[in-house]
This record gives sequence, C-alpha cells and structure tokens, in this order.
Amino acid sequence: MIVLVALLSLASPNASHADTTSTGAGAFYDGVAHFFVSLQQALPVVALALLFGLQGRRRGRWVIAVLPLCWLAGALIGFANPRDATSSLPLVALLIVPCALAAWGRALTVSTMGAIAAVVGCLAGYVNGIAAASSDDALPRILGGTAAVFVVTILVSAAVSSVRATKMQAVARMVVSLLAALGILAAGWLLRA
Repeated sequence: MIVLVALLSLASPNASHADTTSTGAGAFYDGVAHFFVSLQQALPVVALALLFGLQGRRRGRWVIAVLPLCWLAGALIGFANPRDATSSLPLVALLIVPCALAAWGRALTVSTMGAIAAVVGCLAGYVNGIAAASSDDALPRILGGTAAVFVVTILVSAAVSSVRATKMQAVARMVVSLLAALGILAAGWLLRA
C-alpha cells in the first residue's frame, strides 16, 4: 500500500522545470535525468512503447523512428516559443490513450500508430522544450531528453515485442491498464482543482 501511495504521489501532475534537475555531469545528462524524474513525460513514452511492442516487431519499429524525431521537433518549437504550460491535462491524456489502446488489444494500422507517436512526441516534447528554455544550456538538455526517449522506446518496445508467451503479453496489458488507471486518477485531480 505504501508503494502505491508513493507511486501516486510521484505521478502527481505538477509543473516541471528543467532547473530542478542538476546531475553535475553536464547539461546533456541533466536532460536525461529530467526525462526520468518527470513522470508526466516518461510514463506516456513507456505506455506508447508498450503499445507498439504489443503490436509486433514490424510495427514496433515505427515508434522507434517517429517518436524521438517528433519529440525533438516539439522540444525545439517549445524552446523557440516558450509559453506557460500550466495545464497538465493534455499530458495526462497522452498517458491514457496509448494505455487504453494497448489494453484493448486490437491491431492498429501503421498510419494510426505513426499518428499517435507523432502527437505524443510533439506535445510531450513541446512541454519538455518549454521547461528547458528556462536554462542557459537548453539545447544540450533537449538533446539529452531526446536521447532518453530514444533509449527507453527501444528497450521497452523490444522487450515487449520479443515476448511470444500469451501470459507475458497479458502481464504487459495489465501494466498498461495500471498506467491508464494512474492517468485517469491524475486527470481527476486536475479537473477537481
């Protein structure tokens, strides 16, 4: 129960700022660390990688190609045109939609998968770019975050797509169902306030 409460408190949709993550190893690694400590950005990427990994290897490759490129494009747009991103509701929706599709278990077309990856990448990257814009060394931070997205996407989608056992695929679907429940809970907190 304590672990669940800790996870829910970490998933709380608060504003994220790139300045709060300083590893002392340089701006690139600060960007990598920012991705992993800001669950608003990390969880949708994991959910999307799970969704595409469950679709199979051939389709899972699309997320590896599209998501990091769209993340980088969105981050650069957010950096060039920083606005106040006070609402975390779109990021919560980015968590719920891929999770619901993965739990549903239907095969998606390649164009649908590409569109989902593009939307998730651009919007989450945009928020990341806004957060990075407040620092002096924003571009290495953005590249670090993009590298983290690329690595997490490859590892998660490859791990899931290599699983052939029905029981393990059911476990992956349960994980995305749990992530969807966290997203719905976070949406409720946002709408309540």
